[in-house]
Amino acid sequence: MAMSLAAFFMATSLPALAQSAPRARPAIHERVEALPREGPRHALDVTIVGAYARVLDSKRVSGLADIGLFELRARLLLGGKAAYCAGLDGAVGGSNRGAVYAATLYPGGIGGRWGDGNGIALCGGAGVDEAVGALPVAARFPVEWFLAVSVGSIRPTLWVRPSWIAGADARRRGASIPFIDELEAGVLVRLSPQHRYWEDVNAGGGLALGIVYREFMDTRSVAAVMGFNLVGAR
Repeated sequence: MAMSLAAFFMATSLPALAQSAPRARPAIHERVEALPREGPRHALDVTIVGAYARVLDSKRVSGLADIGLFELRARLLLGGKAAYCAGLDGAVGGSNRGAVYAATLYPGGIGGRWGDGNGIALCGGAGVDEAVGALPVAARFPVEWFLAVSVGSIRPTLWVRPSWIAGADARRRGASIPFIDELEAGVLVRLSPQHRYWEDVNAGGGLALGIVYREFMDTRSVAAVMGFNLVGAR
């Protein structure tokens, strides 16, 4: 009889005791992964640089020889492996002929993302620019292909940007490729890696150096650039 009472007590009491015992708290990373995601997946790449450009044949552009600029470049890839591309470029400065300015909006394009902030895209845009006393003010319609990847402790970005001009006939068909009005190509290398903070969040920033080649009005220029590149992605 005593054995029966003991068995009955264990059968009824142990489940309740097990339910009331404190449970082990989940690991920090498990709790972070359990949090709801906020907003769509994206990668934002922002570059701020100073640039000095030397025009190789200044006689073709009214004596324009030296150009100094402060430039901003921003690109947004919205989505995961397949992404929507948008961006903004701005520049202000001067030359030996006068003021220089440029602004371009990239409202749409297509691209892809992978790894820690890596991306590739093709974006179309529209903008306006002028080098007072040398390049007449005109509307520009660029199409940009760019690639940005993390390679060990550095992050190079490459781009090629053909443009078509409206509003200034003197600037049309000024590139070496007959059906393109102006052409730009460049490479920028950030001297610091991208860091992963959680499974799907990474960021990085640091000093960046680069070179930009441009063709316009049947002449060419080469620019050295230095500044900062910042990238955040999730």
